[in-house]
Amino acid sequence: MWLLIVLLTNLISTGIHYWDNYVSFDQYPVPTWISPNVVWISWLLFTVIGVLGYWLYCQQKWDLAYICLLVYAITGVITPLHYLYAPMSHFTMRMNTSIVSDGFFSLLLIIFLFWSLVIAQEWQQKEIR
Repeated sequence: MWLLIVLLTNLISTGIHYWDNYVSFDQYPVPTWISPNVVWISWLLFTVIGVLGYWLYCQQKWDLAYICLLVYAITGVITPLHYLYAPMSHFTMRMNTSIVSDGFFSLLLIIFLFWSLVIAQEWQQKEIR
């Protein structure tokens, strides 16, 4: 249940950020190899990986679930790397909010994965409670 809540907040936050990045592409300072098409295709790919990770988690395919969910979380937690290309003051309030919230909610997913893997050790249980 907790994973579903954390993943849904990530999906919403990431969707908002990537949508904003796509429609306001000219306002985001990015490396030259990134284009609007790269933005929406990468969002689609990352979303599939995150949802697949959740499905694998529900199927108790722990190794693949943790890998997919961690990959998905990392793609969000690095969102604040936008600030390597321009200071916070360059971005609008909307942009800053989507960047920071995407990083924050992805960090929550990493914390959940740490809890599940190291503290609760769900991968050793026969069934998820």
